[in-house]
Amino acid sequence: MQKIETIHERISVLVNEYGDRKNTVFADLIGENEANIRGYRTKIIPKYPVLEKIVKSLDVSAEWLLTGNGPMKKEIDPTINQNGVGVPYFDVDFCGGFDMMLNDQTAVPTGYINFPQYNRADSWANISGHSMEPLISHGDIIALRKIENWQTFILYGEIYGIMTEEYRTVKRIRKSDNPDNLLLEPINKNYDSTEIPKAVITGVWQVLGCAKRLF
Repeated sequence: MQKIETIHERISVLVNEYGDRKNTVFADLIGENEANIRGYRTKIIPKYPVLEKIVKSLDVSAEWLLTGNGPMKKEIDPTINQNGVGVPYFDVDFCGGFDMMLNDQTAVPTGYINFPQYNRADSWANISGHSMEPLISHGDIIALRKIENWQTFILYGEIYGIMTEEYRTVKRIRKSDNPDNLLLEPINKNYDSTEIPKAVITGVWQVLGCAKRLF
């Protein structure tokens, strides 16, 4: 993964996670003025209390925020349990075998992951590929919530798992100029955005969060 060199760039990566109202949402999350957020993204070095709020409010690694080293998110051990507590974890790759798990009525989860902040998810699955780095890294696991009425309402700027008959991918969804399409945008700028017809989409899952797979 390419290292993000400046703290301004690293803060911009965090802010951009929140879509079209990113500066406003980020400011609200950490209790800062929106004008300050714009400054932190360009020329102002945040003072320690601001950095502390970013780390605590967003579960960001302090080492990554200050130096760019290591993963962006804190490495939380997603301990798997067999007692049915939490959300089912399937040891399959969303970008590969997730549809086979969905279509198999006998599929049994590998176990359960109990993260209270993500327990409104329907399932956990693996992620592969580098298009969403540094936000979501190759080998992470992601918490997924099925969106049944996505054709009626979807939050542009949020990250979703998209499934068609031919492939599965995780991307940020943007509004297309064509109302019949969706624009799928990667975080990693080495990858291109893709526009796909809504008609080919067979399922949409909101990505609620991710964790490092340490088990």
